Amino acid sequence: MRPPLQADEKRNSEEVKELCCQWMLLSEAYRQSGNFQSAVRAVESVLHCCPSNVSAKLQLLRLYQGMCQYKQAIELGEALLSSHALTPGSALGTS
Repeated sequence: MRPPLQADEKRNSEEVKELCCQWMLLSEAYRQSGNFQSAVRAVESVLHCCPSNVSAKLQLLRLYQGMCQYKQAIELGEALLSSHALTPGSALGTS
């Protein structure tokens, strides 16, 4: 079992979360302005710090769709579904 986070680790963890949030906001701003490549780079920065961030993965999937990179979007979507043991519709409580 992992020991509880120390004060410095908690602060660092909060700083990483805040940084990831800022990268996500930047990505959305880039997306809205049509700058998809920069939006992808911003989301990739989030995933570098927080590789399990589902919101970032979903944003990246949407960016791939917006860039007509459907193969990458499908691969990422399938990886998300398998990594979270979800089936289409289960997140909505319909399956």
